[in-house]
Amino acid sequence: MISAKLLHLGDFHYPDNWKIDLIDLKDKCFPKGIPAAISQNPLRSVLKKLSSFDKDEFDSIFFCGDLTSYGDIDAYGKCALHIINALSLNKGSKNVNKTHVVAGNHDIDRLSVNEANSILEKFNCLEITWSELEAPIFSNQGNNIFKIIKNGKPVLSLFFMNSCIACGEKRYIPQAYKKSYEALLSASEGADPKSIFYEVLDTPAFLTDEIDAYSYNLDELPATCLPAIIAHHNILPQKIPRIALYSDVLNAGLLRGRLEASGRPVLYFHGHIHSQEIEVIRNEKNGGENVILISAPQIIEGFNIVWVEFNDDMLPLGCKIDLYNLSSTGEIEKTKRVKISFVNSKTFNLKGSKKAVNLLENIGTNELFFLDFHKKIQSSIPRLSKNKLSDLLQELSWFDLISIENVEHEFRHWRIKRIN
Repeated sequence: MISAKLLHLGDFHYPDNWKIDLIDLKDKCFPKGIPAAISQNPLRSVLKKLSSFDKDEFDSIFFCGDLTSYGDIDAYGKCALHIINALSLNKGSKNVNKTHVVAGNHDIDRLSVNEANSILEKFNCLEITWSELEAPIFSNQGNNIFKIIKNGKPVLSLFFMNSCIACGEKRYIPQAYKKSYEALLSASEGADPKSIFYEVLDTPAFLTDEIDAYSYNLDELPATCLPAIIAHHNILPQKIPRIALYSDVLNAGLLRGRLEASGRPVLYFHGHIHSQEIEVIRNEKNGGENVILISAPQIIEGFNIVWVEFNDDMLPLGCKIDLYNLSSTGEIEKTKRVKISFVNSKTFNLKGSKKAVNLLENIGTNELFFLDFHKKIQSSIPRLSKNKLSDLLQELSWFDLISIENVEHEFRHWRIKRIN
């Protein structure tokens, strides 16, 4: 089956997570060198796992921001070096073109934010860091688009958007209180008026121009090309109550409205909330098309590998999200697969491939083993190979028209049955 494979990584928070070791140290007087020598570091374990991957297998690799904490640009650069080494992003590497990083709120140096400058200027140092390392993979504005091509056609269009434009900006005290504060400050020595007159915000938001640009590009996409957005913040409120000023994306409703109004499935990848959440927005007015929001955990806890599958007509059928997590022994292993369909049985006659429509007519309600069914089908659909049959059966499964037992194994172990 035609598929695109994506590697989705979340918050690094370097160097904080570099200092975390998997060890239960109760004796604080124990010789200092021994715990470090026998413990495992989760971040090192994840980087080692990333290094072991065959990067050619991935159609795109992306990081959803917060490579560092508290806007530490030196730490950001060191984290970038670890990523470059793990993913072989050396100068001239073909992996550079398909790897992308967006900004996180913790990547911004609050002290360098100057309201006299453009609100995008605070991201320049991040872009410069990657350029100086000869791996220009940082996406500063939402006009950054990467298209994945299969069989000569674009099947997936990735939009990299900046959700942090208001982070690090200043909220000033009301003018009515300003004179009173100035009088108090003039009576005290050594006070910094600037630190009294404002507080630094951590407010997520998108540029309206970015949302408009995304909408325009979305309208121009062919119906068979699946759109996806990569950003740092979620556009839904987090499940755990959060008490903070302007903690949700200011114009999330605008972007959600555009996604829902598109009448097509959309993937939205993000980090920030430090959990491996998968949420779905359904809009029945548009035929139940989905907006699927996928969160990557903190990197020390794991990452996601996402498969998007297409039929012979290049129609996106659904996605499989493999959740990888750190085990108690320090190993990275797949713990769960979540399957989300973009289609359903009601849309099969409209969207199903002709070969799948023909095949469905030959499937009964009695359960059959794959090899037995392959023999049976030769009389009505001659010269149908086992590989092609497996692709068509998976397409029917995406439409929720058949059930396949043992689908996680080789197709010779499959048991097939039509769903009434």
